[in-house]
Amino acid sequence: MHCSQRSHARTSLCLLTALAGLSTAASALPPWWNATTQKGFQPNVPDYFQHQRWGIAGPGDPGAEATWEFLGGSAGGWCYMTAITNGLFKFKRDGYDVMPNGYDGANWLTHANGKIRTLATEMINNNKTVDDLLPITLRFKAVWVNALGRVVYRSWSGDRIYPAATTILDVAARDFKEDDAVLLRFDADPPNTAPTWWNFHMVTLTGLELGANPVVYFADPDVNGGNTDNLAVFDLGTRPIAGVTAQRFAANAALPLLAPGAAGVAPAGWQTRYNRGGYAAGKIGGNGLANTRYTDMPITGLRIIEPQVLLLDPPIPAPGLPGRTTQRAVCSAGRYGSSDDFFIFPNAPVQPGSVALDGPQFGSGNWLAIAYPASNGPFIDPWGNAWHHGAIRVMRRSGSPIVGASRLNGVSFTVLGTVTAFDVYYESADASDSGTWRVQSFGANFSEDWVQRAAPIAGDCPADFNHDGGVDGADVNAFFDAWEAGLNAADTNQDGGVDGSDVTAFFEVWEAGGC
Repeated sequence: MHCSQRSHARTSLCLLTALAGLSTAASALPPWWNATTQKGFQPNVPDYFQHQRWGIAGPGDPGAEATWEFLGGSAGGWCYMTAITNGLFKFKRDGYDVMPNGYDGANWLTHANGKIRTLATEMINNNKTVDDLLPITLRFKAVWVNALGRVVYRSWSGDRIYPAATTILDVAARDFKEDDAVLLRFDADPPNTAPTWWNFHMVTLTGLELGANPVVYFADPDVNGGNTDNLAVFDLGTRPIAGVTAQRFAANAALPLLAPGAAGVAPAGWQTRYNRGGYAAGKIGGNGLANTRYTDMPITGLRIIEPQVLLLDPPIPAPGLPGRTTQRAVCSAGRYGSSDDFFIFPNAPVQPGSVALDGPQFGSGNWLAIAYPASNGPFIDPWGNAWHHGAIRVMRRSGSPIVGASRLNGVSFTVLGTVTAFDVYYESADASDSGTWRVQSFGANFSEDWVQRAAPIAGDCPADFNHDGGVDGADVNAFFDAWEAGLNAADTNQDGGVDGSDVTAFFEVWEAGGC
């Protein structure tokens, strides 16, 4: 494919090529990661404040906006949108068109507030997903821990399980080291709710120290003063809030962004912007790095903004095959790391003998393409997932893997119908983590409750669903009333959705007689 071809999709792909060229030259790891010490601190992640304009407009709270954090009729923090905006700033500096020009100039605060509020308006009032609001070159992925302790991601075909023994930190580290924007989700965990006013919280990962005693660094939207916990002040019963007003960035405040340090070295003054906590057994606050706000707070999920690994051309009719189309999957770049094996799982049935390779690298004979047609029954992938539309595998036989900002290469295949969504599993060919697999899912739009609510009281128990002090049949009836209505209260495993896994989570604690 050449940039002289003028279809809309091809123009988008040519844009992707240009953006890929903006990334650092081909490298297994980003320049800020120290492979020897297993430490790294991602540059260009600011520390915005989600309550910047919260309060009552008027003399009692100058500069506030009456509807700030009250969209949809509910009061709640905008940590989700703020953490996303932290990540979008990074991608803007990487060359992606995701924020207005001047985003890091004298009017940075106006641009940041505008972006956060726009995300909130689109997601709350207009039911848009984050994927709807990103350019074609970026995607948004949801990852969480299910009721059985397995790490899963949201696919177009439902929830899919990561390879066994994968932890939430494994996924966060792999995506972080590819220079993706990684958001951590914390869930309130009685009895550790006293320092919080929320039942879930989102922060933006800014640094990692891996090894025997992992440590995470993050920008916390709930404060603009780094790891000074007593600055996290919010009271739903008080308006205006003097503590919030005192924390606001002044109009002429400096951009809340630290100058990067050497690879693997925390930026100078990190504690003025970033928070820090040890990681142990899925929770923050272990390893002697107690954080009074987040001690023993579980990391229950991730939200990841990442460049696309594969992109599809629109379908065209397949000659001599009525009702069938041919599509072309294209390897993109713009990420760090190398890959030598791909599985593609489209949402339309793969046809026999329908896959071919082209392009300067794939078409060299060094790569092999295999179709697993739907007519042979479900394809069972190496991790036990069944794909009822079949699969396509592209694997390296010799030569070089796909690395860094590599050129675009094509994979053509025939399906019954039209592909509108697909999942990709791709293997790392890097020596440091060879054999590990990552996933991307396109067309897996999801929704999540983005309004923070008052945290449950200490001792709150999902089994006592009607909160009458006992665990009995009345709780089952109350749970199913909420579950069938899709109410947020029925999200008993707190994964952001209401589905069958919540039934399992509820009955696990109900049958045990309590929590």
